Amino acid sequence: MVLITAAEVRAGMLAAGGAPVAKTVPFSQKVEVAGVTHTLDDEYEWLRGKAWPKLVQDEDIIAHLEAENAYCKDFLASLGDLQETFFQTMKGRMKLTDRTVEARHGAFYYYSRTEEALQYAIDCRVPVARLDELRASGTVSEDALRQIEEVILDRNKLAEGKKFCKALGTTVSLNGKVMGYRVDVQGDENYCLQFVDLASGEYLPDKLWNVASYCFDQPADADKTGEAPRGIFYSLRNKNLRPTKIFYHRFGDECQGSEDFAPNDRLLLQSKNEMYGLSVGTTADKEYVTLRHGSKTENEVFVIDVADGERTLVNLLPMVDDVEYSIAKSGRYWFLRTKADCAKDHFRLERGEWVGEAAARRMVWGPYVAEKRQFAFEGMGVTRDYLLLSYLNVATGVPLLVVRLADHPEADTSAEELFPPQPSEPHCKRVAFPGISSPEALSHTAAFSVATDYELNRIVVVLDTPAQPTTWYDWDWAGADDALPVRKQKEVPNYDPEEYHTERFYAAYTEDKQLALHETLHASTDPKYSDAAVSVPVTVLYKKSLFRQDGSMPLLLEGYGSYGISEDPVWRNTHTLYADLGFVVATAHIRGGGDLGEPWYQAAKFLSKKRTFLDFIAVADKLAEEKYTSAGNVAIVGGSAGGMLVGACLNMRPALFKAVVAHVPFVTVLDTMLDGDLPLTPGEFKEWGNPRDEHYFEYMRSYCPYENCRFVKDFLLARRGNVFPSIFATAGLSDYRVGYYEAAKWVARIRSGIAAAKAEAPDAVNEPLLVFETNMAAGHAGASGRFDRLKEVSRDVAFLATEFAVQDVRGKLYLRAEGEEGR
Repeated sequence: MVLITAAEVRAGMLAAGGAPVAKTVPFSQKVEVAGVTHTLDDEYEWLRGKAWPKLVQDEDIIAHLEAENAYCKDFLASLGDLQETFFQTMKGRMKLTDRTVEARHGAFYYYSRTEEALQYAIDCRVPVARLDELRASGTVSEDALRQIEEVILDRNKLAEGKKFCKALGTTVSLNGKVMGYRVDVQGDENYCLQFVDLASGEYLPDKLWNVASYCFDQPADADKTGEAPRGIFYSLRNKNLRPTKIFYHRFGDECQGSEDFAPNDRLLLQSKNEMYGLSVGTTADKEYVTLRHGSKTENEVFVIDVADGERTLVNLLPMVDDVEYSIAKSGRYWFLRTKADCAKDHFRLERGEWVGEAAARRMVWGPYVAEKRQFAFEGMGVTRDYLLLSYLNVATGVPLLVVRLADHPEADTSAEELFPPQPSEPHCKRVAFPGISSPEALSHTAAFSVATDYELNRIVVVLDTPAQPTTWYDWDWAGADDALPVRKQKEVPNYDPEEYHTERFYAAYTEDKQLALHETLHASTDPKYSDAAVSVPVTVLYKKSLFRQDGSMPLLLEGYGSYGISEDPVWRNTHTLYADLGFVVATAHIRGGGDLGEPWYQAAKFLSKKRTFLDFIAVADKLAEEKYTSAGNVAIVGGSAGGMLVGACLNMRPALFKAVVAHVPFVTVLDTMLDGDLPLTPGEFKEWGNPRDEHYFEYMRSYCPYENCRFVKDFLLARRGNVFPSIFATAGLSDYRVGYYEAAKWVARIRSGIAAAKAEAPDAVNEPLLVFETNMAAGHAGASGRFDRLKEVSRDVAFLATEFAVQDVRGKLYLRAEGEEGR
């Protein structure tokens, strides 16, 4: 194999020409905010399809996207078999024939499995009695399992003849006879809900479109009585793709299969405000249906007793501004995780139960577990006898799992202690994982598994680290202090975790409030805004044999930092491949994400959003200062809101980075948030703010990647030798979350700046490579098949490996400076 340098590839691509040049069409919109009129000019607005988010058919747009795709194809072809090499390397680290941990539901154990040559998972089940009998006789072989297995959904058959096919997880009625699943064949997340009679294999006539969530209407003891489900509760998306209504559908009622609700379906709940969405679910004991109505900042939950033939809605707690809550039920007790009366954006726990009879019945709540100052209460689950609580240390992000007796009569009122003093018979225990002797120093993820069994109190916990693939353990109250039995260890062929090192450290810096916050917050005494000392956790992974802490190693830096979503430190196939290539791989756990709990998220949104970007830059600077890498030797990677992150950081510090990979990047945040007709915009006001409100327009405009990338020409001409990072961007034509046109416009505007600089000083400009690809048959998540997704990932690796002149061939590492002769 011939090694190819980035310089050679870039020279070849640029010499051949062919980089698509988008036409410019004058367009502007006037925006009035607080009596001031602002003008936004957008010469590439034409790239947004007239019918979007419906199917884009504009001929000039399709032609431009196809030209971009052809240019991307030429780029990948210029790499020879490099992409294929990386694809095969990562595929070689997948156990191609595998299965998930089984979960008991009614009279069956359910699991999904994959087969070596197949793209999609197969959902299966086995009778509980049969599998328990096999286990009692010894180790259960895969052949023995196949003998008693029933396939309930083969996604490979479902996907035949389709370019895209995403079937979500199956749901089976408690009596085990009816299965429901939702499927999307366009990538636009317009899921069609269908049902199958598992005895006959025939589809039921009931078929519903635009279903966002659903659950069966069935007796809680149907797994014992065998009673059939009566119908379903479901939330429906409207024409703007927002779930604003919940209906009840009775099986057998007329259902025409149109993209709307069935004509006889009963409307149970409707949201009048499109900032608020609706979803349905059930309590863990299946005794109640739950209907959530809310936004990103507040909500309420209604419940319906499944034994109530009238399906009466009971509001557990009416909505209060800025108070989020969630509920769970174990036996006679209800549990409420709530922000009410909490400080520092934390949550606490209340316990409640019904009192009174019939119409006079009401829920009485009382304090149960206090808000913890040093620990963020992230979530809860239940079994029949236990309460499962998940916490994060707010200073370090280290996860802690706690199991409590659900019927313990005394409340925990300590705001400081996670484990207050207990009598000789404890009511609260921490899950301690083997091999985690220093939790603060090792980045890891810990969680309660969905395989946990409510009725049998079987608790399954999961541990993951960047170097050690996922392990599932059985946790037992009686044996909590003993070594945890391993339920399943994720098998990774051709991989030795001992060859890799992972660590967690903290990038400390002093925040520049003038740069980070809107001016209205500069003098705030709220601790959320007044404290300038910041310490950002960073997860680092590298291959021990290649590590040199001398600043010479390339860095791959990832981040997200929005919606309170954490960048969990877990094992990833791509990360180990980058480490094999000689990269230091780092994940920045920046503000705006949930990596240190709710306060960490709330610290960087609305008029403090720029903190997210400054944290990310501070992490890159810290890694360079500590000689893990050096400035200008950094690749940054992000998707969706993470694409906005890398786009904003690119504008703020272009010389710090060498390359950018941006997947479905949310780079036109200002334009998107000004358009209230777009699917997600109203709900997103609770994340970014409304740019039509005072202060928000100018602040959002100041960080919007697309609005601030006109500097490229001036940057390239400012000093001879200035290098602007190369970019690889992707989009999905059917993506309704982040329109394909966002990346298309962003790339077009940056290309225009480069072209203008070249026209003015053709011999003085270092031209970067810009490659953009739109998946014409997929949406936000990219390809649906596992091998197709892996090919997309291997394309990214090939791009960065070439940009950094780092290529791994047959397991041997080659590093070569740009311009050095290949062999």
